[in-house]
Amino acid sequence: SAGFYSVNVTDTFGCRRTFTAELHQPDSIIINNVSITAPTDSTNGNLIISAFSYNEPLLYSIDGINYQQTPVFSFDSFGSYTVYVKNTLGCVVERSVIVSGLDELRIADYELRVNPNPASNELNIYTSLFTAEKTSLKIFDAIGQVVYEAVPLIDNCQLSIVNFANGIYLISLQSSHVKLTRKFVVNK
Repeated sequence: SAGFYSVNVTDTFGCRRTFTAELHQPDSIIINNVSITAPTDSTNGNLIISAFSYNEPLLYSIDGINYQQTPVFSFDSFGSYTVYVKNTLGCVVERSVIVSGLDELRIADYELRVNPNPASNELNIYTSLFTAEKTSLKIFDAIGQVVYEAVPLIDNCQLSIVNFANGIYLISLQSSHVKLTRKFVVNK
């Protein structure tokens, strides 16, 4: 544990020397903020992580595997991201963020619309993303946790949201080549 410690060293002739040292607790990693610049039709967005750990250098990641010295990451789609900050001792702190910001999102020729918005009992989902390939549907709550997950088979569907609490949610549809995300509100 942290504190002041003394070590006495005696050689073969009986000479003794005392060394005193102060041991510190490892510095905590604190993520102050994650700034988000949303992507547009012509530019990628940025995640900028603001963190500190007193005297220790930090490394940053958005996949928990590949770390870099700069705290800036580029991304091209809305959705839920997890940022990771690691110190030289290998301690890691993570924070989930949700990137949203457009009422209607259109990527290339793919479209995602939800209504009504706000919704209370049912949510209508319209998209041109559904094809013969597997498409997954996920709904995230305001803190980035998955609250619903399915593999829809048709391009228009109705989803019961009677068990959802009031709040802001993100619906995300993803295939092997595109990810579409839309914000909606549950208000009962």
